[in-house]
Amino acid sequence: QAQLQEQLQSKDDAFRDAQNKLASTEEELAKIREEIQRIKAENRKTIADEDYSEAATRDLFIDLLLREAGWDPYGLNVSEYEVTGMPNNKGLGYVDYVLWGDDGLPLAIVEAKRTKLSATKGQRQAELYADCLQKMTGRRPIIFYTNGYETWLWDDEMYVPRQVQGFYTKDELTLMINRRTSRGDIASLTPNR
Repeated sequence: QAQLQEQLQSKDDAFRDAQNKLASTEEELAKIREEIQRIKAENRKTIADEDYSEAATRDLFIDLLLREAGWDPYGLNVSEYEVTGMPNNKGLGYVDYVLWGDDGLPLAIVEAKRTKLSATKGQRQAELYADCLQKMTGRRPIIFYTNGYETWLWDDEMYVPRQVQGFYTKDELTLMINRRTSRGDIASLTPNR
């Protein structure tokens, strides 16, 4: 009987130890959950929560993306480039950015919208600017429209708009422009057997 009593006492002690360990683990888990909730709340406060003006969007996001693609937003790529022929009272408009080729002709335009607006809100305005630049220079530029978070590319002579991750380099835009005329008609191509 003493041996049985000793076994029961040993099991009781092991049970109490397990309960104490479980309680301390639950305390640690509660602290970790609180920390996770704090981190999640902090992460929800992102730069995307801010409603940046168009000017701030350009300074904080678009200029950075242009630099990543090798463009100088303050160089020859004139901000607020004036175009004529817009369908408004004065017939004037101001393109947010014009990306110029080495030949002095426009390769692309960029229409900027504030961060809280959808980038697609700038599509029609960008198209009108492209029309004006085409009349002024003889070359239809590639169209970008962006709100800093999402950027759309549209070569409206060849393709439908598509979302991209940034702007194209001068070489990439030149290639796109050149493909408009160098591309052959697939119906008339004869394969080399």
